[in-house]
Amino acid sequence: EETELPDLIDPWQPFKDLRAITHQVRPGVVAQCRMEGDTFEMEDQRNWSDASYKTYVRPLALPWPYVLPARQSLRQTISLSIAGDANLPASAVPAEPVRVELGQAGA
Repeated sequence: EETELPDLIDPWQPFKDLRAITHQVRPGVVAQCRMEGDTFEMEDQRNWSDASYKTYVRPLALPWPYVLPARQSLRQTISLSIAGDANLPASAVPAEPVRVELGQAGA
């Protein structure tokens, strides 16, 4: 389903049951974030004076606190892919390479 982020601020989640977010970064370059595992939702942070959206897992409508029984595993997966023509004009090439490091949260 194709949609857009809302212009108006609403007090409820603009998107529920998310599995992927695809965004055209610039003409010819597309970023896709795929989410697997539990159900993901998106919240409009502009309700709290933050000009952003937050995507999170475990829908707010489900019971909480969420208890995961002992020895039961739960797998959540987030994958990011970038596709397209990444060749930039010489004037737009950054002086330093962009570096992304992945690791454990809080480590």
